Amino acid sequence: MKFFIQKNFYRFCIVLILVFSYKAFADSRTDYLIELLLTSGNYRVKVQSAKTLGQIGTSSSEEERKKIVQALIQACNDKNELVRMTAAASLGAIGDPSALTALEKLKSDKVNEVAQQAKDSIKKIESIQKSIATGGPLQGKTTEETQPGGETGSFKMGEVKDTFYIGLGSWSDRSGFEKYETKNYVKNLLITLLGSVPGVKIRPEEEPKKETEKKVKKLKLTPYTLTGSISKVDINEKNQALAEISIIVLDGEGNVSMMLKGKGSASLEGSRKSSKENEKELIFSALGTAVKGAVEPFSNHLQSSLQSESAKNTKEKKGKKKKKSN
Repeated sequence: MKFFIQKNFYRFCIVLILVFSYKAFADSRTDYLIELLLTSGNYRVKVQSAKTLGQIGTSSSEEERKKIVQALIQACNDKNELVRMTAAASLGAIGDPSALTALEKLKSDKVNEVAQQAKDSIKKIESIQKSIATGGPLQGKTTEETQPGGETGSFKMGEVKDTFYIGLGSWSDRSGFEKYETKNYVKNLLITLLGSVPGVKIRPEEEPKKETEKKVKKLKLTPYTLTGSISKVDINEKNQALAEISIIVLDGEGNVSMMLKGKGSASLEGSRKSSKENEKELIFSALGTAVKGAVEPFSNHLQSSLQSESAKNTKEKKGKKKKKSN
């Protein structure tokens, strides 16, 4: 009996050690990501850090969540618009009301896409807080789809596993403003927008083809590759920037799945005149609108596919339960 008690006591101690070791690892990972977000000189690293912190923050302890939220609030002041936009999106996903003040300020961001993301995140946070107060379901977290026969399936965004594996192929830039790295801006914006869609896993740009095929097969992912071009960027006499982009969505076999086009425009507020200082701001704003408009049908297609699959699975589960009960 004594041996049995000692044996189980040792097991209990080992479990405690493992639990606290895991917590220490999780804390160190969070601290490392926060450090990258706030100090890295590479905006791509910052964007990925902000996105990952947003994912961690939705299921972390209160203490850890506070650290993450404060870091993301600081990132809302980053000089790079993609970092600001991703930070705002992550704050919306976490749903902490302490971020509302920072997001309110971000609503007046000079880049339209950042300002819009701030508005969207504010709506999400207010919706989540309202649901918590009333004891209702978290709005924005669940999409319901009516199935044949009047049945309703619940599609929970937080429970969506990786379903689509999306990467970027070759892109051309005919804008005439290559000095502003317009192609990189468009590609990174696409990654940010698509990466926020439930069920989407972004393929690393440098990943070998064999590695991609291996992942797709092992994880049962649906692969897509987006190629395209910046067709046009102009700034007219009225200080208005006009942009057009074209996107071709290829499936895993290299066949054309969708052809997308987007147009965007942006103009300076008030009597501000176009200059080299704000030329980049104008161009990026117009390109951002074009990218968002072009990619929206594809994003809707992905979400619709997920909802249909969820509804199908729900119906099958109900069918199996009925068979068992009979």
